[in-house]
Amino acid sequence: MSPNKGSEIITLQFGQYSNFIGTHWWNLQEAGFDYTPDLISDINHDVLFREGLNHRKEVTFTPRMLLVDLKGSLQTCVNDLYEDVTTQADILNSITTWSPDKVEIVNDSSTSSSKTNEFQEDLKKLENNREGVLSEVVDYKDYNLEDNVNYWSDFMRTRYHPRSFNVVNEYQHGNTGQPFDCYLQGVEVWKSEAMCEEWTDKVRAFVEECDCLQGFQILSDATSGFAGLCSSSLQHLKDEYSTKATLVFPVTPPRTSESDFKLRTVNTVLMMASLGELADMFSPLSLSPDCWNQTETYRQFPLLEYKPSLLYHSSAIVSSLLDTLSLSYRLRGGSGLSLRDLCSFLTPVGRKAATTSLSLPWPMKHAQSLLECLEQWEGPLSTPLTPYSNLDEVAIQVLNLRGEDGHKMFPKDMSNRDRSSNPAYSCTTVHELFQYFLSCDMPRTLHRVYSSSQPIKTINPYPDFFSKRVSNHGCVNEPLEEKERVKHVPMLGGLHCCQGSGAMLSDLHSAVRRINIKTLPAFLSLDKTDFDETLEAVMSLSDNYKDEYEL
Repeated sequence: MSPNKGSEIITLQFGQYSNFIGTHWWNLQEAGFDYTPDLISDINHDVLFREGLNHRKEVTFTPRMLLVDLKGSLQTCVNDLYEDVTTQADILNSITTWSPDKVEIVNDSSTSSSKTNEFQEDLKKLENNREGVLSEVVDYKDYNLEDNVNYWSDFMRTRYHPRSFNVVNEYQHGNTGQPFDCYLQGVEVWKSEAMCEEWTDKVRAFVEECDCLQGFQILSDATSGFAGLCSSSLQHLKDEYSTKATLVFPVTPPRTSESDFKLRTVNTVLMMASLGELADMFSPLSLSPDCWNQTETYRQFPLLEYKPSLLYHSSAIVSSLLDTLSLSYRLRGGSGLSLRDLCSFLTPVGRKAATTSLSLPWPMKHAQSLLECLEQWEGPLSTPLTPYSNLDEVAIQVLNLRGEDGHKMFPKDMSNRDRSSNPAYSCTTVHELFQYFLSCDMPRTLHRVYSSSQPIKTINPYPDFFSKRVSNHGCVNEPLEEKERVKHVPMLGGLHCCQGSGAMLSDLHSAVRRINIKTLPAFLSLDKTDFDETLEAVMSLSDNYKDEYEL
């Protein structure tokens, strides 16, 4: 895909919600591929993708990624890059290290492949060039996926390498009688040979393929057993690849019930304490601003009409943010930051927790220039996606703006006199103009700004949840009489070192202090002294954000 090699990053995904987010994220990246001859994208896709050959000697381009999920979660997974017909049993067979003649595949109705939906059926036809299904039809057809997505594989468009799949066979997806809902369960699963040795072997295989590995970006469910599994894997990465950077995004889905509130919160605090020790930087993500309390509130976005109860919707928003945030270490030609430098820049004096934010879409009007948009802006530039955090007292931030190519930087009707009196007109690129605006608007904050001309491509299976004010090309207008399918949108994403991150950790600490852990049977084996040390570690992380710690 690109003449530039090196600077690779390995992505790790732990848990159902993380895999919902990851599925959207890989779909978004592949939607941004441009196959126009001699046109080089400003995004280096080799950072997160890898070239390979399948058994038909065809060149493949798949994510450099390992995912972990429960038995029964790969119901509609399609993997025809490497297999002609793939069911869950095929995937499990393809990733085993044993000789095929010594393996018995048992057909279990609880894990058998489910019927694929219309979207997946059309993808098969498109890939096989059958029945005249054109790419543009698949891109914009109304599949009503809101009512047809039960698993993340139901909207999986990007194909994965067989090595990417890892299954926790001790626990069944959707089994309420034996749920995988405790941090300590994840720690125990890691100790099993099937998980620890096979997973670490696959990581090593990806590492050995790399010319110059930057590190690991990690998505993990924070409220279930996957929190413990992720923390255990991080210890391995720290031991084996100590010179490589680790950026972790613990994710929490919108709340669905009150009964698991205490368990979810204790799982989260155990994970946060481990991340403070093992990760170079971490940033919790959730569309619930107060997900550690017994309330059901959700982030609101003025130009989105999403349904918080749908993982398919909420994960799309989070994936858009991650795709935009990662631009700073995916830009071509050394114009961005390395993963290590990004983490170091945002984590002075032990401030390892960062706050994330987004503006989706970036609300520029059709006839408006970027300068006019910035000068007329009122209020915060973006909405936080980190629980309990706000953007007050931002000390350091990295902002990525995408979808603005520089053709609309300035108003066309400005006189030469107006131009000479405004220093903004000396800027020659989008990121220079945005950097100048921030230096005037937030003079006490240290900024790094990056930009890409490539917008977020919102083709299927991305949800069509934009309001009627958003045109099909992502501009903001007066409400349209008939809603248009939005094809792409500009977007802003940010990572911030701010007081809000300390407040987030302090609120989590307070929430756990109100829980009597002895009332949770899942944690009866947890030593009280160890748990008290965990809470102390989280409070110490929070203390790093106090005013007396000058930057």
